[in-house]
Amino acid sequence: MKIDIDKITYNLLQNIESKLHYLDFETKCKIKIFEEEKTCTVSHILWLLIQHQDHDVAFQKEMMDKYGDMFSLTDKAYLEDRIRVNTSQPQIYVTQ
Repeated sequence: MKIDIDKITYNLLQNIESKLHYLDFETKCKIKIFEEEKTCTVSHILWLLIQHQDHDVAFQKEMMDKYGDMFSLTDKAYLEDRIRVNTSQPQIYVTQ
């Protein structure tokens, strides 16, 4: 049985939407471009939303723990470093 990761991440995106308290203009624009050009997966959009929740680091950590395996290695590195910067720890991948 083939697992449709994009369908799963789309459902996850719908479920966490209520927790996304703030999206900056740049993030909204990126998501709009991705949707219009179909240039990325839903899992990348999910990562993008989580990546920009700097005001809620606990949420970022929770989402990384639960869904990190769905993200590309690059996206995981960026989110790991973002969480570490937000908790005053040194970066691992120096992406921030």
